[in-house]
Amino acid sequence: MPRSDDFMLTAEELRLRKRKRRRLIVGICAAVAFTCIAPLAARPVRNAIKGWQARRHAEKAFTLIEEANWKDARNEAVAAFQLGPEEPQALRAIARLLSRTRQPDALDFWRRLEAKSTLTRADRRDEAAIALSFGENSTAETAVRSLLDDPGNSPTPGDWLLAAQLAMQKNSVPDAQAALDRVYAHSLTSEPEQFQAVILQFALLRGEEPEKRGAHQDEAIARPPEAGGGEKQHSARCADPDRAADALAVGRHEPSGVNEYAGVGRGDGAASPRPGAAQTSRA
Repeated sequence: MPRSDDFMLTAEELRLRKRKRRRLIVGICAAVAFTCIAPLAARPVRNAIKGWQARRHAEKAFTLIEEANWKDARNEAVAAFQLGPEEPQALRAIARLLSRTRQPDALDFWRRLEAKSTLTRADRRDEAAIALSFGENSTAETAVRSLLDDPGNSPTPGDWLLAAQLAMQKNSVPDAQAALDRVYAHSLTSEPEQFQAVILQFALLRGEEPEKRGAHQDEAIARPPEAGGGEKQHSARCADPDRAADALAVGRHEPSGVNEYAGVGRGDGAASPRPGAAQTSRA
């Protein structure tokens, strides 16, 4: 209903007043709609931002892990997990860090990651390695089989090393020897992988019957040494198997500062005891 003072206004003034009223009504309706929708949209937007931040921290953690910068890698991985505890990349960062620092909690994180995303070949290698370290043969076998039976990718020397260690823990000498032979014959086998294969070879020889030991020992010694192998590598090929294996074992080392960061998955800050299972390798 028109107001009484509208009769005193010109046509142009009436048009401007109506337009002002329409703007006011639209503004009020927009404010009411925003008040109703904002709480519903805020959570997804906030989660999306946190997920992006978690992935960014996880990528930094991956780089630091490869550089063996354990302190900074732990900080980045924990930051990623705190921002996105269900984010696959955050779970992967924690699982990889715990695996590389040989902590059994890594297995739980690999299971959580597998429930949310497909494990990559690199994930499977780390999962197999930590499972072998703590005698989880069933988990290790699943991971190793996925590496060896992948139709789209050929097994790497590191994959065959994992297969050899799994066979040794299952007391399957023929399978272990066959896997080691694959490592020796592979064209892409690196010097560290050859070194690990020699360690496993001598461990295998020490567990065999005396009449079988000589043939494998001659075969291992006959293989040409790698360039830059050093005195320990030379002694491994020329000395008694028991002594050589002990000398080679000296060359293995734990990541620097592992114990300090062992609390990532344990929650108590205490380092996990070193397992007595066979040492694992990564490709």
